[in-house]
Amino acid sequence: MTKQKRYTWIIILAIYFLMITGGIWNILGRFQNEMRLMASPLLILLSIIVFYEYWRHSSNKLRIAIWSLAIIATGIFIEWVGVNTGWIFGEYQYGTTLKPQIGGVPIAIGFAWLNMELSSLVLAQRVTDKARWYPILTAIFMVVFDFFMESPAGQLNYWVWENGIPIQNYAAWFLIGYLLMLFGKKIKAVEANNSQIIIHVYLSQLLYFILVMLKG
Repeated sequence: MTKQKRYTWIIILAIYFLMITGGIWNILGRFQNEMRLMASPLLILLSIIVFYEYWRHSSNKLRIAIWSLAIIATGIFIEWVGVNTGWIFGEYQYGTTLKPQIGGVPIAIGFAWLNMELSSLVLAQRVTDKARWYPILTAIFMVVFDFFMESPAGQLNYWVWENGIPIQNYAAWFLIGYLLMLFGKKIKAVEANNSQIIIHVYLSQLLYFILVMLKG
C-alpha cells in the first residue's frame, strides 16, 4: 500500500470511528454534554476536510476557493432569511446545540452547506461523467441526505420545526443545491474529483444520523 493510500484510509477510518461512536453514544445516552460541545467543531472540521480534498485535486484552486466561500456565505444568508421569515424552508428555529450563532444561525451551518454541496457533487460524478447532469444529481443527493438528517437533527436539538417538516423544505434544498451547482459551473469551479475521503464523509454522516434515528 502506498503512502497516499495509507493516508486516505487512516482519514476514512478516523471519520467512521467518530461518526459511529457518536451515534452509539446517542443511542446509549452517554457523553451528551461533550457531544453537544463537539457538534459545531466537528461539522466545521468535516467541511474543511471535504474542501481540502476537493481543492487539492483541482487545477484552478482560486476558483474553488471563491466558490466555496460563496457557498458558505450563501448558506448562512439563506438560513438567516429562512429562520426569520419562514419563507424558504418553512417555520423553524435553531436550538442551542450548534454554537456560535449569528442572527440565530450557527456559523457551522454555512460550512455544512459546503460539505453537502461538494460531497454530493463527487457522488454525482460517480454516477456519471456527463457534466450536464451534475447540478440535478448533486441536488438529489443533497435532498436524500436532508431526508435522513431532519428527524435526528430535531432529536439533537440542532433545529426545531414548528409544525413538522414541510415538503417546502426539501424543495428548497433541491433548488438551492441546484443553483449553487450552476454557479460553480458558471465560474468553472466544478471539476472531476475521485476522492474516496469525500465520498466517505457523506456516507459516514448519513450513517451517524441513521444511528441517531434508532434511539427514537
